[in-house]
Amino acid sequence: MLNLIGSKSFNPALPQVFKWNEIAGKIAGDLRAYVDDLRAIGWSHEHAWQIARHIASRLQYLRIQDAARKRRIDNGPWAGSIFISSKDKVQRTVSQSKWDKGRNYVLELASFLNKNKDGNLDYKHLERVRGFLCHLAMTYEILFPF
Repeated sequence: MLNLIGSKSFNPALPQVFKWNEIAGKIAGDLRAYVDDLRAIGWSHEHAWQIARHIASRLQYLRIQDAARKRRIDNGPWAGSIFISSKDKVQRTVSQSKWDKGRNYVLELASFLNKNKDGNLDYKHLERVRGFLCHLAMTYEILFPF
């Protein structure tokens, strides 16, 4: 389903694009992949566990091992993002320490450029800063580290 700004049925509590489960009347469960890590997403722990079990069965049928012991049932960050859900909305954020680190990198670069008018920067440090800002951009799409 599309939930786009400007449409008559726009609901800011819902994602812009999502799958809808007509039977349950809720956002459908989904599976997110980050490199070789899979995470099941559901409207409850039980629903997410059912999705993970279903995917594990399919992977094992294809002779791809699934380590159920590695499944996490918590609200901790995954790939840097923390998702907070309530009855009406889903929010995405990062830990305060990650946010502070990104802010400090930007402030440090701005301060350096204000002091040094030649604009010469250490390339390796700049790569490190860019890499971290790319990491933050996975959560906050408004960030453009390039």
